Amino acid sequence: MLNPPGDEARLLAARTAFQRVTELAPQFAGGYGGLAYTHVFAEVFGHTDEVEAERDIALDLASRALELDPTYGLAYFVQAMVALGRRQHDDEVALSERGLAVQPGDAYLNAYHAFFLATNGDAAAGIPYGQRRYASIP
Repeated sequence: MLNPPGDEARLLAARTAFQRVTELAPQFAGGYGGLAYTHVFAEVFGHTDEVEAERDIALDLASRALELDPTYGLAYFVQAMVALGRRQHDDEVALSERGLAVQPGDAYLNAYHAFFLATNGDAAAGIPYGQRRYASIP
């Protein structure tokens, strides 16, 4: 339901579903992580005029997910995306690395780590992460 995140209707439908997950299973990190994802991508794809508000909400939700499960890599990804949007590039890479430290085989996290390295001027360092991402596709 989340992809493509550029499709605002799909993103809003996913947000509604993740909000319901947080209500039904408030101790499940995935509900908060998924909800955080919808907020960060609303900002990234221009689905809001409240950019900083969306970033703040995404960070709060990602933090809640990590309180419940510090190994939930998607929450670190959301934090890294907010850091990217705020041009906090050292934080962006460090947060992405934290996500990979807890979920090193996650294809999504590897692909975005390659992206984060490239946005920091080190695309060559990202190549192995991109290769891991594509190696995990059956």
